[in-house]
Amino acid sequence: ILHPADVTGKFMLARRIFASLLLIIYVVLPWITINESPAVFLDIVSREFHFFGITLAPQDLWVLFFGITGTGFALFFITALLGRLWCGWACPYTVFLEHVFRRIERIIDGDANARRKLDRSLWTFPKLTRRMIKHGLYLLIAAVLAHVFLSYFVSLPRLYTYVQESPFQHLTSFGVVAFLTAAFYGCFAHFREQFCIMVCPYGRLQSAMTDDDTVI
Repeated sequence: ILHPADVTGKFMLARRIFASLLLIIYVVLPWITINESPAVFLDIVSREFHFFGITLAPQDLWVLFFGITGTGFALFFITALLGRLWCGWACPYTVFLEHVFRRIERIIDGDANARRKLDRSLWTFPKLTRRMIKHGLYLLIAAVLAHVFLSYFVSLPRLYTYVQESPFQHLTSFGVVAFLTAAFYGCFAHFREQFCIMVCPYGRLQSAMTDDDTVI
């Protein structure tokens, strides 16, 4: 496991502020109501997709095609011009890993040198206690992120009802949350940078989009 140093500076400060803003948007969007629907609500059961007051039916998905394609071309253009701006500043994986899970790790285990020393040390009661607290928080936050993700597909009132009832009454939703919780925990607690190196296709494409004029 890599233990990057906790650097400071104006760009890092701006990066943290921007990441905090993205996290707030991710959590708050399901709570914002526009035209009696959440700001972003993909209602698969009713086959209605709500985006900031605009409701799309399945036959309107061609609009999403142009939207996603336009976003993709804009992302390629930004990468060619400014380098790894998406991966470093706006990628959800980076935001969750660097600004949530690694922040918890630094608070509990200390700076990079302290974390390396702790990893090499023998299993003592203080080390076991730190590991239990850290991974307990990892699991809790992974579950919260999974529930927030599900709220984009199941309205918050319905999700609140699901939480109060038995999981066997809503096996599909429960299975999705359980899978996402396990996936988030596995990625952010253990897999980490390997996801970007081995799994993410965009990480492999970026080198083909840069040249001598790209800001690195």
